[in-house]
Amino acid sequence: GAIGLCFGLYQANQWWLKRQLRLTDVAPMAVYQRMVKSAKRAGLKTGQTATPYEFAAYLGRKLPSVRGEIRSFTDGFVRQRYGPQLADEELKRELAELEAARARVALLEEQGGQPSYRELEELRRSQTVLLQSPEQIREMWISYQLGIIAYTRRRRTNRYTPRFFRKLYARLKGLRHRVSNK
Repeated sequence: GAIGLCFGLYQANQWWLKRQLRLTDVAPMAVYQRMVKSAKRAGLKTGQTATPYEFAAYLGRKLPSVRGEIRSFTDGFVRQRYGPQLADEELKRELAELEAARARVALLEEQGGQPSYRELEELRRSQTVLLQSPEQIREMWISYQLGIIAYTRRRRTNRYTPRFFRKLYARLKGLRHRVSNK
């Protein structure tokens, strides 16, 4: 009985996780709306009047490990919702800029150097200008969802851990810091 219950709970968790990580519609509007919905479900809400970029900045502060994915989803949404569609020539130009930026960074890394902040920012901007292929969008979605799940687990752990243990942990951490500085 107990083993069957545990197995059933495990299977239900696996089904839920697969459902969260699956992304069938990769259109920028659908991805952004699903991003907002999953963030709200995790307890990350802002006011009704927040712009997409304000919401992205808020999420980026709360989920720094997936800040790039959030920015890419938001850029794609804003471009589709508020901006004109890219013309073929403009799309080709942006693809060429992306390839050139990738080549410069790869060359620097091959030579053992580190790319400058400006070069990395240029590469990031080039990547976010073009919302990538459906496969890349799905990979970014999985990364984002795993960030949301980790945030939710941290939040739940903090909420359900008794205050006594949190204070004890903080004191032990402070004591360890003082001992290591001597």
